[in-house]
Amino acid sequence: MSDYRAPEPADDETTAEEVLYVIEDDPPALRPRWYCHEYPPGFDDVDKAVAWALSRARTVIVRTLAPDFYWAGAPPVDLGDGDVEMRPWPPPATERARLDAAYDDAIRAAAADEHARIEYEHARDTWLAEHASQHIGTEPTHSCFIDVPGGGSIDFEEWDSGAVCGARATNGGTIAFGTPSDVIATTSGRAASDAWVAAVVAALDHERTWRSLGRRSILDVRIGAGEMFHVAAASNRNSILEHGLDWRRMRGHGIAGSQGPELDAIFLCESVDETDFFLGMARAPSDIWGVRVDELMIENGPDGWWIVTQPVPPERLRIVRADAPSRRDVES
Repeated sequence: MSDYRAPEPADDETTAEEVLYVIEDDPPALRPRWYCHEYPPGFDDVDKAVAWALSRARTVIVRTLAPDFYWAGAPPVDLGDGDVEMRPWPPPATERARLDAAYDDAIRAAAADEHARIEYEHARDTWLAEHASQHIGTEPTHSCFIDVPGGGSIDFEEWDSGAVCGARATNGGTIAFGTPSDVIATTSGRAASDAWVAAVVAALDHERTWRSLGRRSILDVRIGAGEMFHVAAASNRNSILEHGLDWRRMRGHGIAGSQGPELDAIFLCESVDETDFFLGMARAPSDIWGVRVDELMIENGPDGWWIVTQPVPPERLRIVRADAPSRRDVES
């Protein structure tokens, strides 16, 4: 049982921070288990971490790997996500035991993943020696994690713009080498003819053409469902009603003032509220379009939004809001 006793919160005159976070660090353990950005060395004892943070802030939030959230000191006020359940610190002994067990499990999982990575690298070097010896000892041209629908991910890498590839399932499962299609199919447990496999290969193909935007460190391709949202200049309304959303038909300036499409793709938001970001960049009135994405392959864009890399026909579209003013005009 810990002898933890919470100190009195710092008073208003000496408080340097309103809130400090004490965070349980992800294994492998490259530093002590508990980390606070104000104290880079970290803490092995969470109670000492909380006491240290409380001497410098009115409120301390403890976040575990799960993640579970706890608070100490003054009750938290307006920390953002109202869906997050926060409990007072310290937790009861049974809950501490659960947190310790979860951390021990995470350490074992990290060790197993590191072992699997070493085995993969040995197998990769053996395969390269036989099939692509020019790449032995060289770094991959690109590497990323590919999210697999239903859970799990693939640690993927390629050389020669995709001509030579390797990957491993990050759950310690299958490894594969060869073409993108064969590698992704094998490590995901799907057929090479599977629609998702084909969409991932296409996503890798078209992002190789992204010059200024760079490539994605995490690739998430999934079958769309329901409705998403797109912002376009109101001046393009008649063209969109006739032809749908198609970057090849772009005329004039883009929402952000670009002379041409930023990508050969349609940018999508998950909610109408998210479209405020694009309205904030707009230089003229815009329309907000609802886009029915059922059965379309969507993927994460290079900047946090979703994209679809095929034109969207007009029968999938509806105008949610016409002539939305630029946020620049509203705020000026």
